[in-house]
Amino acid sequence: MGPEPLHEDAQLYIGQAEFHLRRGELAAARDAYEVALRFDGRSVRALCGLAGVLLRQNVIEEARRVLGQALQIDASSAVALQLMGELHLRCGRFEQAADHFARACEADADARRRPLRP
Repeated sequence: MGPEPLHEDAQLYIGQAEFHLRRGELAAARDAYEVALRFDGRSVRALCGLAGVLLRQNVIEEARRVLGQALQIDASSAVALQLMGELHLRCGRFEQAADHFARACEADADARRRPLRP
């Protein structure tokens, strides 16, 4: 089962956030992801994007909370698992990091084996 379709406004703000990220504008990207989440609080894509920005801003505890939300919604999100691995790595929790990285690789491989929806 794949992710639910995003609310149209959430998609718009996620696109804006990704634009800001490409330009290195972390504060603007964070703001746009937060607005996207107001439209669709269950968007794993927006949650992961926000968590990635928070990690880059070194806001570790908030990133952990946001990733926890993403993983509650989709425990097999390869992106969320990889970001959680990065978070643990930064905190010196190498075993937890390795576990999350391995789970991310497994989730990504599983996703590649699934047929695309028509």
